[in-house]
Amino acid sequence: MSQYQFTLLKTYDSIFELAKDIYKYPGRFSNAFKTKELMDFIKEQDQKKYEEILKLRRKNYIPDVFLFKASYILNPHMELRYHHFIFKDYEQIGKQIKKYSPKIDVYIQDLLRFGLLEEYMIAQGDNYKKPELYARVKKVIDDYKKDKNLAYFELAYALDQSKEFIYEGVKYTDPKVFLQTRLTIKNLFDFARTFEENKAFFAWLKAIDQEQIIFRYKSLISLVEEKEQECVNNDYVNKQNKNSDKLAFFYKELESK
Repeated sequence: MSQYQFTLLKTYDSIFELAKDIYKYPGRFSNAFKTKELMDFIKEQDQKKYEEILKLRRKNYIPDVFLFKASYILNPHMELRYHHFIFKDYEQIGKQIKKYSPKIDVYIQDLLRFGLLEEYMIAQGDNYKKPELYARVKKVIDDYKKDKNLAYFELAYALDQSKEFIYEGVKYTDPKVFLQTRLTIKNLFDFARTFEENKAFFAWLKAIDQEQIIFRYKSLISLVEEKEQECVNNDYVNKQNKNSDKLAFFYKELESK
């Protein structure tokens, strides 16, 4: 029976076992798929899969996407695996996004950016077996075309439907409590400068059905900025004060509920 010598200490007897490890060593496998040794091993094990890999190589995907697709050609019956990540279920993806919040992991974002999550769900038949979950994911995919950062955090709540918000490792269940921690001298300027672009907070408000606050906020800010006469030499402090006022608006809106 044919074997493939991956490293001095690692040998594979089957393409199924090899496929399970591709996500662990993306750099090494990216190079390995260019070698005659690996391609001959695949050919000897399964001619049809070998031909599919050849077609895949001609499509010029980025290395990580190529490896993802190649691994599921070789072994379609695996948990979702991508660039050092292995997820036992969809909920775990959502929890991982929340765990990193407010940071965005570019590799998890690839699941949306390159359509890998939807591709995996369809391959597993989950578009039929889990239609409600699939519909939520499709909605996020559509949103990604309009606002990729917002959609990234929306995916967390689509996959893991617990309503908690995690920010820098701290869990929150009440937006008012969260904003109280931001409206302090220590945290105010840094959070005010980034919260609009980050979108983690906005995604949480949508998930807990407080999206109307976002709409009122955006309408108010748009109106103010249209009428506001900006100074040419608007300094840093003035910009920070504007952002702080935006946060204060959010807090007042939540206090009134």
